Amino acid sequence: MKIFSRLLLLCILLLSGFKVVFGQQFINYTNGNEVTAIVENNLGIWTGTSGGLVWYSHDFTQHFVNTHTNSNLPGNDIRDICKGKNNELWAIFNYPFCLGHFTGQTWEILPTDSLATPIPLMVMNSKCITIDTAGTVWIGTNFGILKYDGSQFTVYDEYNTPVSNFIVDDITVDQSNRIIAGAWGGLVIFDGQSWNYYSKTNSAYPFDFGPNSLDVAADGTIWFSSFRGGICGFDGTSFNKFDTINSLLPGCYPAKLVIDQSGIIWVSCIEQQNLGIRGGLARFDGINWTIYDQTNTPFITCRFSTLACMNDGSILMLNDSLYRFNTQVWSTLVTSNSYLPGNIVDKLMITPANDLWVTTYSNGISKINGHNWQNYLPNASIFPCVYYESASCGPDSSAYFSFTNCGYMSSGQRFKKYKDGNWSTVAFDSTSYQMFDMVCANDGDFWWVSYNNQGYSVINECNGILNTYVLPASQFFNYQKILIKSDSLVIVFGSDDAYLIKQGLITYQTIGTYPDGRIIDVKTGPDGIVYGLFDKCAYNTLYCFNGNDWSLFPHPGFQGGSISCFNWDPSGNLWLGYSGTGGGFSIYDGQNWTNFHVSTHPIPGGYYGNLVFDAFGNAWFGVEQGGLLVYNPNGVYLGTNNPPTTEKNKSITCYPNPSNGVIAVDLQYIIPYEATINVYNSSGSIVLQTFNHGQSLVNLNLSNQTSGLYLIKVTDITGLRTAKVILTK
Repeated sequence: MKIFSRLLLLCILLLSGFKVVFGQQFINYTNGNEVTAIVENNLGIWTGTSGGLVWYSHDFTQHFVNTHTNSNLPGNDIRDICKGKNNELWAIFNYPFCLGHFTGQTWEILPTDSLATPIPLMVMNSKCITIDTAGTVWIGTNFGILKYDGSQFTVYDEYNTPVSNFIVDDITVDQSNRIIAGAWGGLVIFDGQSWNYYSKTNSAYPFDFGPNSLDVAADGTIWFSSFRGGICGFDGTSFNKFDTINSLLPGCYPAKLVIDQSGIIWVSCIEQQNLGIRGGLARFDGINWTIYDQTNTPFITCRFSTLACMNDGSILMLNDSLYRFNTQVWSTLVTSNSYLPGNIVDKLMITPANDLWVTTYSNGISKINGHNWQNYLPNASIFPCVYYESASCGPDSSAYFSFTNCGYMSSGQRFKKYKDGNWSTVAFDSTSYQMFDMVCANDGDFWWVSYNNQGYSVINECNGILNTYVLPASQFFNYQKILIKSDSLVIVFGSDDAYLIKQGLITYQTIGTYPDGRIIDVKTGPDGIVYGLFDKCAYNTLYCFNGNDWSLFPHPGFQGGSISCFNWDPSGNLWLGYSGTGGGFSIYDGQNWTNFHVSTHPIPGGYYGNLVFDAFGNAWFGVEQGGLLVYNPNGVYLGTNNPPTTEKNKSITCYPNPSNGVIAVDLQYIIPYEATINVYNSSGSIVLQTFNHGQSLVNLNLSNQTSGLYLIKVTDITGLRTAKVILTK
């Protein structure tokens, strides 16, 4: 195969001041030819162009071009491609006009002498192609529709159907195996027996022109676009139209409409500068619109002609170049794709400095800020053991950790503080065996509830002075949570009751009709109301306290799941994490609930036990066995386009060095970035260029190069990083 030397992989150039969006990146691929069609099968991604058939591997790291000169391709000008039920390809060729069938080895070209009927002349005017579930090929032409069943052709045109102006721009098949076509006269539906034709003259069809692009949603709704009109959904009865007047559609010249695996509608609108129409790519989820154009993407222009949905959820599109857009806003960090030391996450904590602290079961602690990551692994000189009981942070962004299962050690061995890069031992209560919860107040006072052989105690440390409040022995069952309502009021929660400590005086008080069950978590909501999560017979339930009594917080439930954590985002929306039924979470905006479940969203399964929000509004979940999940409905932001870096982020490691040919480059990625890798010889010439798509480790083969010094440059959205290697032979 001839190497396609003009393939340029352009890394993302984010405009100054833009925030880096994790997992939401545009990548530009271009070959200089007009791209007419894109389709993906089990072998990779195929693009039909005016210069041949271009194949890409699924990760876009490999490619080649089939042309008339290096294969049995009948010609280089391809009009459309589709995938058959067995992953074979069907293509319409222009000059010569013919139909091609590709099974993975060679192209079978029609017509052939074995056909029962000759190929009609109307194939010379073919424009689009699709395959039904029986493997029958349907071709849209300028004179109607051609059906090919493997041995003969059948013609459907204005003479044997009710369709007028039967010029077909797009054709597809729905879940019922009906043929859906967009003709210049209107919308055409054929069930194999009868034809339904919807035009402006015989129905409520809303446009002056017929559908130029269409797709079918999972619920059977036919969505289509119309030139100089907008887009429309047709459920079999009524038409639901969207245009520049009643929606955010960026233009009235939609070129292509596709529906992705999540049911999201994508529409490409052609820029019309002479008419003042900006164009762009529109994303529509049925309620909300998101527009992508030159202001927030690397698009050169917005003259889109082709869109396609890939199996990985990304969108491929064409204007002056071929772009790939990964729309994923979910990010799951586990040991295999990050520096997380373990996948069983115990505790999460956000400091005022926006440091995210993560404790993992028996594997260590991580501190994450933006793109910077620091691990503190089990070490006898720092941590007495590897099991973390609780964590808290101070107003100065200091972090405190307590340990359990350490044997009969003093708190000086089980209580550690981190401040400005340094760890220190905090020896507050040498008689404490276990700390169940600890909170640092805004005035700097540190409170915690502890258990020793005397029972439960509440301990307050202020300016080096230790105050201990011993709970009565008759009441010391299961006091494990502390809530600071103000600097002078502290509430300690237990299984059956709670203590108030106000201005240094401890008072036993039953707060309302106290809910049954062990206290799991307690927080003060943005409305000032106390919310408590209680374990009721192994099914956690959320209650709220109005100042006089407790009441069950109403929520619709989550497919049988038990609430395991809760918190409020910066906008005041309540988030609930769940255990059971696979795991997931819900968001409540005060009126509506939105549920996210492992069966419907790309999130890890497991026990959602922790939830915190950082300064960018990202939600961080600690998932038992599932690692870290970060999610933001608006896209996950981890910093600016010039994030603070550490030496680890600035450098790359190459080994072996010296090498005799093959060099492993460790990019040390925390987050999967798209990157360009160039290798320069001592004369400054590029001897190797490759493109990385998020892998942390890349192998470079320099076996064909001479001995000497080489410079490796890696460019991604965080900047430029370099390394020098020596090649010896």
